[in-house]
Amino acid sequence: MKSKCMKPRILLKTISPKGWFYIICMIVTGGIVVSCTKALGEVPPTPQCATCDPVQFDHPYMQTLMMFLGEMLCIIFYVVSRLFAPKRSKYVSLDALQLQTKTPMSFKHTFLFVGPVLCDLLGSTLSNMSVRHCAASVHSMLRNGVILFIALLSFIFPEFRRDFDLPNVLGLFFIFLGLIMVGLVSVLHSSGNNSVFGVLLVTSSCVLHAAYFVLEEKLLKKVEIDGNVGVFNEGFWGSVQMSVLLPLLNTYPKKQPLENIRGWVYQSKNSGVIIGLIIGFVVSTAVYNQCGFQTTKLTSASVRSTFTALRPVIVWIISLSFGWEKVDKLGTPLTLIGFIILTFGILTYNNVLIVFPHKKNHNRTKLEYEHIPIVENMVEMKPVLQDE
Repeated sequence: MKSKCMKPRILLKTISPKGWFYIICMIVTGGIVVSCTKALGEVPPTPQCATCDPVQFDHPYMQTLMMFLGEMLCIIFYVVSRLFAPKRSKYVSLDALQLQTKTPMSFKHTFLFVGPVLCDLLGSTLSNMSVRHCAASVHSMLRNGVILFIALLSFIFPEFRRDFDLPNVLGLFFIFLGLIMVGLVSVLHSSGNNSVFGVLLVTSSCVLHAAYFVLEEKLLKKVEIDGNVGVFNEGFWGSVQMSVLLPLLNTYPKKQPLENIRGWVYQSKNSGVIIGLIIGFVVSTAVYNQCGFQTTKLTSASVRSTFTALRPVIVWIISLSFGWEKVDKLGTPLTLIGFIILTFGILTYNNVLIVFPHKKNHNRTKLEYEHIPIVENMVEMKPVLQDE
């Protein structure tokens, strides 16, 4: 028998101090991840060999590999949590009952990550490229476009279909409006020559990441898996796939290969700044994923996606502080307005802001609330939300 749970409104006052700690860490480390990627492209030109002329540090494919290595570090958090895990309660929660309908993860299930990770690999590589061609803050704002593409994909795949009501449609509209405004301002008021290319790259990455989230959601629906173990598996298969692709990218095309591994090594070992930024990127990626996992666990997936929308603020502050972005009399206010519209759309979509108080039925995801057994006489009955 299927339950009729509604997607609850996010009440900020119900978030514990521990939850706020992980939320703040998630926002800050998320901003650091993007800023480290941008900073690597702003490092003064360095030679790629002893006799080479200095060139910009531009290695998006190696950057993707570093991201997957950072995700693999999440296994450390899993081991620590298992060593210091509290004793299990003798009472069975609704979450535990729901997990009984899933298949416990085994070795064969690790291969199911290959498909989603390939989408993540391609999307992350395009995302790394886009940071070099547009402002880091604009890049962070446009990445929220993944919400729109996930909504579109939900109409293609019946098992992921969502029941959108008027507030949710309104939220999607404002998200779209905010993204269009931010993108146009970036193109029309940017000092760079490749802003259009950067916007197209980040939009393409959103499409691939939407496919990644949908495929991963399908996997998590069927298989019981710890969040940190899942991130480790993604990092492992991503590293394997990049290890296969990098030799090809290092030799094709012959005149100017897409990647230069020797150049990456030479530039890294001869620049303490580059080494520091790479280490900061890897560690921040691990901490960001862990804090995101804990945020989902202690609050909900909606809370996580809502506060992730604030990451551009951190990126914007860092970019202005280091001079990567300059205040434009017209462009900066318009970008800020676009960001406010975008944030309003996300808050409306996630039911943080109730635009129509008379609407009682909020956005309900069939995948999130399907097959949850009805439990009578429970003090608290909350829907199960999958870890991202």
